[in-house]
Amino acid sequence: MKASVLRRERMLAVIEAIARHRATHGYAPSARELREEAGLSSISVVWYWLNACEHAGLIARAPGLARAITLTEKGDAFARSRQEESPSAADRRVA
Repeated sequence: MKASVLRRERMLAVIEAIARHRATHGYAPSARELREEAGLSSISVVWYWLNACEHAGLIARAPGLARAITLTEKGDAFARSRQEESPSAADRRVA
């Protein structure tokens, strides 16, 4: 059970980082930017979680294009889920 909670939290961190970066800059983050924004340890870990998010249907990527990451409807709803669960926690992360 703990592994599934950790998986959800990591995927949520990646999805939220993509959503924030797209909202701020108008395009998806690079792997390095995503590593920093999501608090991941390495680029290979970023690719692992991007693959996991894509497999789960949360994002769509264009092959061969680094910043061609879009949130699907499911991914957009997933990104909003933490804010709906705990608005005060989301406010603390932004500050």
